[in-house]
Amino acid sequence: MAEYTRTTRRATTLLDLIRRTPATRLRIPLVELGRYPLGLLIGGALVFDHHTHLRHDMAPALGRPAPATGADRMRAALTWMLAVLSNQIGQAPVAGLDARVALTLTGPGGGTWWIDEAGVLGGFVWIIQRADEDTHNVQAGQSDSCKSSRSGLRSRATG
Repeated sequence: MAEYTRTTRRATTLLDLIRRTPATRLRIPLVELGRYPLGLLIGGALVFDHHTHLRHDMAPALGRPAPATGADRMRAALTWMLAVLSNQIGQAPVAGLDARVALTLTGPGGGTWWIDEAGVLGGFVWIIQRADEDTHNVQAGQSDSCKSSRSGLRSRATG
């Protein structure tokens, strides 16, 4: 546990340093998953991996309950997942995805993201609303009302 704590502290320090420099936007390849900004790789990918494996691999294997998650941790994991989804859609377009789709996740870190044939709009996670932290519902639906162009959409976080 001491090694894990030490390594985590080092990664957090590295992320803090990189986010303060232009290097945070440097796009780095990650095998078949595509290219990502360095700041997102360190912050998003590491948080996603730790969050997922601690809760769904390690805790059950040790016979322990999964640790609780918080909105910040879940938001970082979702940011990473949607960045990967955007790259995957860009590399291998989804048949039948010919209109914008709204993906709404409620619960810790929830929000609404618009996805179209090019991926998550603008390659960013567009949080249109934060969800109630006590619910865990997933909704996806096609948006007929989203008339804005990519450049006209803006992220809007509440709460």
